[in-house]
Amino acid sequence: MRRKEQPDNKEYKRVLYYFETFSSEPGMAVLKDMRSIYYDRQSYVPGDPDQTAFREGQRSVVFEILSALKSSKHPEIFEVPDVEFEE
Repeated sequence: MRRKEQPDNKEYKRVLYYFETFSSEPGMAVLKDMRSIYYDRQSYVPGDPDQTAFREGQRSVVFEILSALKSSKHPEIFEVPDVEFEE
């Protein structure tokens, strides 16, 4: 991974911190685990709207992390390698 020079601003730092945290080997392992537990499953629980909402909340956290890493709003910030999440 290579970081490109960018002006110092809040959004840049937010994406930078997510990228530095989750692009390391331990970070990728944690994200893989979080993804398998909270993201790659169905949120809907038949007959239980509270559990459905709870699971969707968990899923949304992982979604936000993945979105920050893919950050289409800032492709100029990082050259992101393709990362496979192997089982």
